[in-house]
Amino acid sequence: MKVRVVVELAGHPKEHIEDVTKKILEKIKQEYKVTEEQVAELKEIKELWSTFIEAVVEFKDIEEMGMFCFDYMPSSVQIEEPENISMTNNQLSNIFNDIMAKLHVYDATTKTFNARNKVLEIKLKKAISALRKEMDEIGAVQDDDGDTSGKKDVSGVQKRENNDLVKNGGDGDVVKKDAEENKKSDDV
Repeated sequence: MKVRVVVELAGHPKEHIEDVTKKILEKIKQEYKVTEEQVAELKEIKELWSTFIEAVVEFKDIEEMGMFCFDYMPSSVQIEEPENISMTNNQLSNIFNDIMAKLHVYDATTKTFNARNKVLEIKLKKAISALRKEMDEIGAVQDDDGDTSGKKDVSGVQKRENNDLVKNGGDGDVVKKDAEENKKSDDV
């Protein structure tokens, strides 16, 4: 079978895509008989570098072509020869079983990522809630845009920092309340 295939690649940085493109083409040439090949010039599209490999590959049968498609996920497959293809029911069954196996892997991967995303979303909401509660306790409440205008003045609020009692002086300076400060007030 003589088949024209297009394998697209996109990513970042440019050098990585150049390197991966070369490696994929070399791997295809090691595994299959390639009679024509062309690599498109890299183009930057929406902050990603994109290219494609167009090649004419000769396969011994439809099953080998199917395996190529599963391994390299070409965006286009055009069978140039032969014009008519016949196959046994076992060959067709094998192709569909391979398709289903690959789809199950993608389905499981998608479900895993969705579950992880939901867990991270819950953890993030809890962390934001805890941070807002802590900020409420010291009087530095921000709105969703991070704006503290019109909110409570936090000057004079005392808190613990590195096990030392500190006081926010209102102008942003943090002053340690230590024995020297107490001594000065006693002398007056």
